[in-house]
Amino acid sequence: KKQLHVLSAQKQQLLKEHGYPADYLDPVYDCPDCQDTGYVNGKRCHCFERQRLNILYAQSNIEAVLKEENFGHLRFDFYDDTEKVPQLGMTERAYMDVVVRQCREFAQQYPAKGNSILFTGGTGVGKTFLTNCIAKELIDRCISVIYLSSNELFEIFSKYKFGRESEDAEESYRYILECDMLIIDDLGTELNNSFVSSQLFYCINERIGRKKGTIISTNLSMSMLKDTYSDRVTSRIMSNYRVIPLYGADIRMKKRVFA
Repeated sequence: KKQLHVLSAQKQQLLKEHGYPADYLDPVYDCPDCQDTGYVNGKRCHCFERQRLNILYAQSNIEAVLKEENFGHLRFDFYDDTEKVPQLGMTERAYMDVVVRQCREFAQQYPAKGNSILFTGGTGVGKTFLTNCIAKELIDRCISVIYLSSNELFEIFSKYKFGRESEDAEESYRYILECDMLIIDDLGTELNNSFVSSQLFYCINERIGRKKGTIISTNLSMSMLKDTYSDRVTSRIMSNYRVIPLYGADIRMKKRVFA
């Protein structure tokens, strides 16, 4: 120890003679708490978790969107609070209060109390917005999420199945089946055929088998889903998904009018 101390003193003297600070040769860490090891006392450091979170946001495919579309920016102004919706026995505003509470609970408790949701309803009633709200909450809990429009989803399946751009397609295909939460937006807007129907069933069924969550948004009603795809697809959704219908007029149009 005495010898090491002498060498350290000599090093500091040489640095001083040449105009360098005494700690010039000491390592500089991005994170002094864990000294860039990623762990403190056997536990993941905050820097490790932050990097993990950044990666999850980048992988989600909606990193920029989530800065605006989240529970913190959710507004009820554009939902009517005067007339009751016959199917509900309550106003659109009151119903959305219930739906938003359910979505918050889903995001907080996932996957303990159900892991899949189907949002149905017309254009612009808030399906995608609510989906993104849930996505942000899940990612902030370090749960892997990937968002794809239905067109993007089936394009990946097509590339994988028919061997085009096989390496990228294979990686994307595997991640679609393995990620903690898959979001399929606007199901029903893609060009439907037997290939699409069979791949949708496989995707839904495979993720159910792996106990992975899926959120689907669609303008189609349950009867239209059955007619568009198959009884098997509809049966899997009805048996394993929480179906949340949304009501109201196109909020995007209302925002343009009142902007």
